[in-house]
Amino acid sequence: NDKDVENYRNRKYFTDMRNNWAEKSVYALFNRGFVSGFPDRTYRPYNTISIAEFLCIAINSSKPEEETYSNVNEWWDGAYYYALNKGIINEELFPVDGVKNNITREEMAYILVKIDEIMNNNEPLEVPEDFSIVDMELISPEFKDIVVQSYLKGFICGVDEKGTFNPLANANRAQTAAIICRVLGVE
Repeated sequence: NDKDVENYRNRKYFTDMRNNWAEKSVYALFNRGFVSGFPDRTYRPYNTISIAEFLCIAINSSKPEEETYSNVNEWWDGAYYYALNKGIINEELFPVDGVKNNITREEMAYILVKIDEIMNNNEPLEVPEDFSIVDMELISPEFKDIVVQSYLKGFICGVDEKGTFNPLANANRAQTAAIICRVLGVE
């Protein structure tokens, strides 16, 4: 909310977020302990985000508080193995040796839709007959059904007025905060 934003501004948190379009989302997630910044008190909203970083934010924001990680050796492996064990991700699409790669929009959609189905017990939505995505042919075959669900559920949609999905584009830290807040229904 606006009071939190002003409070963080006054305390000089995330000095590079002032008046950024995703400022409220970043502070909402920071306030809940789901995101953090860098030692220089910046958030770096336009830095790309890795699969590992996205998994940590998405899993931490959706798992029950009483559930904890086991065998944490790296900063990301608790969230990774939790997601793997819950069936949110699989090793074929998300191999452990690729977690430091920048996440794509179709990978984000996959993780969010799977969290919604597995953690929230929500069923896939029925796809209207006339539903289409402008650049559907660019979406990897193993992600197509999930991306459609992402659109229908309002998680990650088009990047322009035509509804272009841009599946292989990398997301940045600001976009990630806004998307996670949208999925959580947090402002």
